[in-house]
Amino acid sequence: MKSKKIVGSPLETAKNLKPGETALVMFNEYRKLRTFTTQLSEFNIIDGRKLNVFVHAASKKRLLQVYLVAVTADEHDAELRDNDLKGEWRKKIPAKWLSL
Repeated sequence: MKSKKIVGSPLETAKNLKPGETALVMFNEYRKLRTFTTQLSEFNIIDGRKLNVFVHAASKKRLLQVYLVAVTADEHDAELRDNDLKGEWRKKIPAKWLSL
């Protein structure tokens, strides 16, 4: 699993992720984090489907951080159908970050 280096805006980082890649994005205020999650949702619904990518986001709101995990749209569809697959993407997030 590759972790992406952040270059540019958090949304651009998310848009440039390929399935199997991860990235940690940080914010300087909560409002920007919330705006980002809305924009990411729109990307997943509209553009991500066309590109066969879905970007999951796990957030630490008190730290103003979001960990991104990209999977294929087909993998995401399988996650929605099979409860055993629902949390698989979270295994790509470092345990150290999850425990913060």
